[in-house]
Amino acid sequence: MAATQTTTIETVSVVRPLKVISLICLCIAIALSIVSLSSTWWLRSGSFRTGLFLECTSSSEPSHAAPLREAPLPGKCHAPARDSGRLVAEFEIMVLGRAHFEARHAHCGRGSAKLMYVLYFSRPGPPIPHLTRSLQADLKELRNFVTDIQTDRQTDRQTDRQTDRQTDRQTKRFIVSYIKAVAALMIIALIFTGVAFFLNICGLSKSDIRRKYIFYKFATYLAILAVLLELTALIVFPACFYVKMKEYGSRRDWEVDWSYGLAWGATLFTFGASLLLICDKEHEEVYYKEKTIYNPPPELMN
Repeated sequence: MAATQTTTIETVSVVRPLKVISLICLCIAIALSIVSLSSTWWLRSGSFRTGLFLECTSSSEPSHAAPLREAPLPGKCHAPARDSGRLVAEFEIMVLGRAHFEARHAHCGRGSAKLMYVLYFSRPGPPIPHLTRSLQADLKELRNFVTDIQTDRQTDRQTDRQTDRQTDRQTKRFIVSYIKAVAALMIIALIFTGVAFFLNICGLSKSDIRRKYIFYKFATYLAILAVLLELTALIVFPACFYVKMKEYGSRRDWEVDWSYGLAWGATLFTFGASLLLICDKEHEEVYYKEKTIYNPPPELMN
C-alpha cells in the first residue's frame, strides 16, 4: 500500500521588535511627562523656582539677590501670580500743568504768566495789596485755574488707579493664562500618549491582522498629535516668559531647569515611538507556513 500524503497549514505569529521598542518608548515618555508636570523646576533664578502649577522659594535664598515681587516666603510655595505696577511722576504733572497755564495766559505775556505762577506757589493766600487790579484778577484766575488743575489731578489719579488695576488684572490673567495653556497642552499630550500606549498593547495582543493594523494606526496618529502639542507647549513657555520677564520685578539671570528638560525628553521618546510605528506599519506580523506530512502504510508500522 502506498504511503498517504497529508498537508497541514500552520499559522505563525511573529512579534516584530520595532513594535515592542515603540511600546517601551511610550512608557518612558509617560513617566517623564508625569515627573515633569508634577515638579516645580521649569525655571529657576537663585533659590526661586517655578513650575506649571506652583512657584517656590527655598530657604537658602542668597543675600545678594534682589527679592522677587510676590514671591513665596522661604520654604513655601503658592500658585503662580504676578502683578505689574506703574509709577506716576508728579513732576511731569506739575510741568504739564505749568505749560498748560502759560499757554492759556499767553495774552498776558510769558513773563507775566511765569510771575503769576511763581507768586501763587511761593506765597499762597489772599491777593497782595500793592499789585494792580489787573494782576490781582489774573492771580485770582490763576488760583481758580490751579484749583481746577488739582481737581483734574485727583480725577486723573483715580483714573490711573483704575487703569493700573485693570492693567494688573490683564497682566495677571496673561501670565496665568499662558501657564495654564502650557499645562493644558502637556496634560492633553500625556493623555494622548497614554491612549497610544494602550492601543499599542492591544495591537500586540491581537492575532487578527486587520485589528492589529487598526490599533497601530490609531496609536501612530495619537503619538504624532502628542508630539505636536508638546512642541507647541515647550516653545510657548519660554517665549511668553521672556515677554513678561519684567513682571517678576527684579533683574536676574534666569535659566530653564531639569523639569523643562524632562518635558523635551518625553517629546523625543514619543516622537521616536511614532517613527517606529510609521516605519513598521507595512509589515504583516502573521505568516502562514505550509507543511506536508507523509504517513507510511500501516503494515510498515508493524
